[in-house]
Amino acid sequence: MIQRKLISFGKNSYVVSLPKNWITRNGLAKGDEINIDETFDMLVLSTKNDLSLEESKIKKITPNNNPKCIVRKIINAYINNYHIIEIRGDNLISDFDNVRNCVQDLLALEIMELGPKKILIKDFLNTSDISLDNILKRIDMIIRAMFDETKEAIEDGLEVSLDSRDKDINRMFYVANKLINKVLEKPKLAKDLKIPIKDIIFKWRILVSFEIIGDQLKRLIRLFKELENPTVKKNIIKVFLSIHEEYNKVVKSLYKLDKDLASEIIDNKKDVLEACDGLLNLLLKDCNNPLHVVNISFIVEKLKRLENNICNISKAIIAID
Repeated sequence: MIQRKLISFGKNSYVVSLPKNWITRNGLAKGDEINIDETFDMLVLSTKNDLSLEESKIKKITPNNNPKCIVRKIINAYINNYHIIEIRGDNLISDFDNVRNCVQDLLALEIMELGPKKILIKDFLNTSDISLDNILKRIDMIIRAMFDETKEAIEDGLEVSLDSRDKDINRMFYVANKLINKVLEKPKLAKDLKIPIKDIIFKWRILVSFEIIGDQLKRLIRLFKELENPTVKKNIIKVFLSIHEEYNKVVKSLYKLDKDLASEIIDNKKDVLEACDGLLNLLLKDCNNPLHVVNISFIVEKLKRLENNICNISKAIIAID
């Protein structure tokens, strides 16, 4: 951190010197104008051409032999607000499908050029139109539907896939990630969006737990398909419904910022986890098929992760001032 002394200038103003390396890095000279934005307890200085520089932000990607790597690099560029993603290589044809699928899963991202040696992708998303509160509510609605569909799948033996709902959660999660990264990079946006920095951190904690909960539900429903014993199903449903109830309570606590209810959920965690362990011990006694033993162990592990992330949301609620 660089410290400067205030110098009185006239009756109503003060002057502070600016670091020379910042002046040089931004190509400024005597007489140039800079922007000053007041953000909570900070003054944010920016150059006049900040916006034009941001609009030309380009990420260049060189693929390797790992098809998953190029997808990760595209997502990384997207959430870090690169407006243009340029992929260059000697033969990109084998990457076409992976790139297309990745772009389709990201909101307002479009392929502008698709060639064997160059792929050009453009981000059309306007982050100023994004509301973190709306994203949280949309993800919550998706998770509620996933809980309901999982319950029906266990009880009625239905063939249900939650992959598309999980993709919807990921899509919203990445959009929120973009906005949060942009605010952290340019704190003056927090003032424009009327979001205090501490609220950004709080909502990020909620979003991370929401994303994990959706991911666990997607995996759980796949594991439930392998269950055959009706007694096993009955016991698992009982524990699953108790976790579902805890989720409904934590969302109620979130919307009302009810710290007492959040504390109650944390107090219930021990009982829920013990029920999971008891479920595992009970089911393993009556199960002679090694594959079913492994499957049940995975189910219990996913149930525990659901409960742990519900409690993580409760902890975030209690910690907020």
